[in-house]
Amino acid sequence: MVSMKKLAQIVVWLAWVTAAFFAGQFLAAAIFHLLPFSFSSDDTLALALAEALAYGLMLAIGVGVPALLRRKIKLPGFREIVALTRRIKWRDLGLALWLTLGYYLILIVVMLVLMVFLPGIMSEEQAVGFSKIGNAPWQLVLIFLAVAVVAPLAEELLMRGLLFGRLRARLPFLAAALLVSLLFALAHGQLNVAVDTFILSMMMCYAREKTGALYAPIIIHVAKNSVAFCILFLS
Repeated sequence: MVSMKKLAQIVVWLAWVTAAFFAGQFLAAAIFHLLPFSFSSDDTLALALAEALAYGLMLAIGVGVPALLRRKIKLPGFREIVALTRRIKWRDLGLALWLTLGYYLILIVVMLVLMVFLPGIMSEEQAVGFSKIGNAPWQLVLIFLAVAVVAPLAEELLMRGLLFGRLRARLPFLAAALLVSLLFALAHGQLNVAVDTFILSMMMCYAREKTGALYAPIIIHVAKNSVAFCILFLS
């Protein structure tokens, strides 16, 4: 049974991470809007910089502020907050590999079932914010860094690092993982993408729980986004 105090703390952390997630995007858009010059909607460099800025602001707010106030709000140190207190081990890599394969198997089964009932929605293409037409090699490198490096690192530090850790201290594993995964899925907007990211997040929460560190979730996320990049931009 969760006490009222713990329930209030859970709500606060969920609200804080949600606010940080969207505040980073809003502030990045506002900063680019205030620049004395404008960018076109197909400017890859500008889009990559905007995404990096959004994730940087998201982390500064979501993780940086609690880390600075950790003594007042009784949090551990920064490395403990984001579960990076040890070096990476081969076990992290091995578990990440198996869970990535498991994620794809589960996703295929779930998507096949949902395609029967929601064919129109589930076949929608994911919006990634980058043009897929006429990309030069340097543009593809920027897009890859934004999609497969910056986004996974930032989202893991915030979601499976800070949020899962704070919820797990107050809830059983399954409840904490479900809450984190539901928020992560809803933050991506589209229903088909939400299904995908919910399953992915459950796998990454399990990896975080089993290893006690954030390395395996990061590897899983980078691997998944790298595959998505290849499908969307190189196929």
